[in-house]
Amino acid sequence: MDWNDIAIPVGKPSLGNLDLKLNIVIPDEADSTRASENQMRSVRTFYNRDFPDLTAAQAHLLLCCREYSRLAAESIAKSYNSTMRRFFALGLAAFILSDERIREFAKIWNEKNFRTGSSMPRVQGTPFFPDLLSFFLYLEGMLEIDGWDLNTLKKGHFREVRAYPRDHG
Repeated sequence: MDWNDIAIPVGKPSLGNLDLKLNIVIPDEADSTRASENQMRSVRTFYNRDFPDLTAAQAHLLLCCREYSRLAAESIAKSYNSTMRRFFALGLAAFILSDERIREFAKIWNEKNFRTGSSMPRVQGTPFFPDLLSFFLYLEGMLEIDGWDLNTLKKGHFREVRAYPRDHG
């Protein structure tokens, strides 16, 4: 999948708004149990949108990818403020979900960390961390092409950051 089909930053630096158009891949999972309200709320909170027909297994996968992407963004985007790290985490989650190998790794990685009770698992050094770093650099480059000054973004000088589906008008 072309990276522009996964996540692309949009917005106008002159207006101070930064948006992220996302293409979230929801893979089929062998489970027909509906996602719990807690799962749905957690998915909605991170991805900023509803997925009304999620199964429990799909919600679990989305949340595993959320955790891997969130920790990767914390590691990669240390020089950015928390709002921008969240922006990058959303883009990284879309990237993870677009690749079956990374998606399955994130699921197994997250389940292992849960079983062992690890509260701050490391993402650096994991097999797909270089891929996540490359996608982060792509997002950063797209921001620069769109006219954003990265130093301004690192300081958090913008009005708002939003994420929405690629099919959003």
